[in-house]
Amino acid sequence: MDLKSERYASLVNFDKRLYFIVLCLINMLALFINNEFVLTDQVYYQTYGEWVAMERIERHVQLLNQYHWVGYALAPLVLLIKISFVSVCVNVGTLFADYAIGFKKIFKIALIAEIIFVFTNLMRVLWLAFFTDVNVMYDVQYFYPFSLLSLFDPTTLESWFIYPMATLNLSEFLYFLVLAYGLKLALKQVYDKALNLVLSTYGIGLLIWMFFIVFLSINLS
Repeated sequence: MDLKSERYASLVNFDKRLYFIVLCLINMLALFINNEFVLTDQVYYQTYGEWVAMERIERHVQLLNQYHWVGYALAPLVLLIKISFVSVCVNVGTLFADYAIGFKKIFKIALIAEIIFVFTNLMRVLWLAFFTDVNVMYDVQYFYPFSLLSLFDPTTLESWFIYPMATLNLSEFLYFLVLAYGLKLALKQVYDKALNLVLSTYGIGLLIWMFFIVFLSINLS
């Protein structure tokens, strides 16, 4: 076994189910912190108090508190869908490029790389909960450090422009690099080719998704 094969084997030879469960638990922890310490009842009252009757806000808050469990229950499904989306995009590219790698291997690589987003999300929520004064919803919606959005005043931007600016961030950049490194080891290719594969597959998929969200934002605003 050559050095690249050894590195790839060490990268993917672990308990995938346990790793997936750990990722889900971290996401659930982030969701719990967000529900209990960031988006508190007071935030909803301060955000909508000037436009909506207090009785309606109270009913809305009670409904949210009653169904918090839905978010926790859906966390594994959301994570699975996200990783599958990335895997499908990359797998289509490998089929066109005639690379000998299956969906299962690509899924494992995407699963490993997902730790970047999971960890970043947890850090963002912790920062909002304990180091930022969150008074209204906008304080949460516009808080995306290390993104293009952080370079501008969000209140001066069109609403449909917020999502793509927030999506283009350091975490996304690191995710591309890690995903490409995993493919490099699996395909035994030079890093540039693996990175080009990620850019031309997952990168295009992400771009299409951003256009879709922008389209919805424009038409629903």
